[in-house]
Amino acid sequence: MRRLICLLISLLATPSFAVEEGSKLARTAWAAWKCQVYATYEGDEIKANRLFELGLKAARALVEKHQAGQVKSDDIILNSHATLWFTMDGTTPNPNPSPEFAVGRIYQTVADTVFDEIVTHDDAGRPLPAEKYRLGAAMKDVAVTKFRNANCDLIN
Repeated sequence: MRRLICLLISLLATPSFAVEEGSKLARTAWAAWKCQVYATYEGDEIKANRLFELGLKAARALVEKHQAGQVKSDDIILNSHATLWFTMDGTTPNPNPSPEFAVGRIYQTVADTVFDEIVTHDDAGRPLPAEKYRLGAAMKDVAVTKFRNANCDLIN
């Protein structure tokens, strides 16, 4: 009886772990690359490289698990950024992208999102008129603040 209960618990826990692992990989890739772009705009190459590698490792693992059927699209949509799913699942010109293509599209999506967040939107997320875009020193100042506010130094 005890063995049966243990078996049932392990069977029920496994899918949950897969969901958690997939969503954790998705959130790690997104957060690391978001912070990497902040660090790049800030001009800190060491931080940027460290965060890029961390995001790359997580994104590769996510795409690999997703393409192997170990992480479902719904899990990604419900537990992380839905835009990650759109870059990996049939909404690209190629419905079955290679893993490296999917990883590249994820990075591009993050980088574009952060650019808009820093340059073309104010701190409340409202679009700025083109003449008020934050470029140059203003862009760097916003990136420094966003890096600090997002606790990017804590991402490992």
